[in-house]
Amino acid sequence: HEPDLTLIRRFEVPVVEPAKSSHESDFLGVADPRVPSLDGAWWMAYCGVMPVETPTPDNAWIGSVCLATSKDLVNWEKCGPVSGTGEGFGSTGQPALVNNKDGVIFPDRIDDKVVMLHRPMKGPIETWCTNIAVADLPEGPYWDLGPVHGAMRCEEYEKSWVGAGCVPIKIGEGRYVSIEHTGNYISGNQRKYVLDAFLY
Repeated sequence: HEPDLTLIRRFEVPVVEPAKSSHESDFLGVADPRVPSLDGAWWMAYCGVMPVETPTPDNAWIGSVCLATSKDLVNWEKCGPVSGTGEGFGSTGQPALVNNKDGVIFPDRIDDKVVMLHRPMKGPIETWCTNIAVADLPEGPYWDLGPVHGAMRCEEYEKSWVGAGCVPIKIGEGRYVSIEHTGNYISGNQRKYVLDAFLY
């Protein structure tokens, strides 16, 4: 049986779009949204990208995990970059000092805490890890608890790195399956991405 994929409606503009000012954390882009429902609202964790004040060939932008919230998935209010302690979080209302992408919030509180996966981009790409952080409220501030895993090494790839995927899927008894990704350099800058499944 074929599913009915008839387009019902397409909005003329995105529900969340980049800021108009180059000083805003998502001026250069709103990327990779992941949207769970938590505490009676929808929470979009996305990568906001802005230019750095003094760009170099290797460092022209800074990426921050940003949040937006909605009651109906149509009207969204931006919360700005996630604040907190640890790698990848800035102070309140400020972008991260270290590039941080692939933020995703779990769809349930765990031990009464909001739980987020994120990936600070510090050091060589092959050392990047998926970190876990907790907060009292979805909007933060978050406390980074450190890495939970890095990329599995494979001899056919020059370098490999990790990143989040969809919102973790609850499978019962306090366990979650998280579909994530591993990026790989095959030769030079040629990339190959594969999906991974992690049990939390």
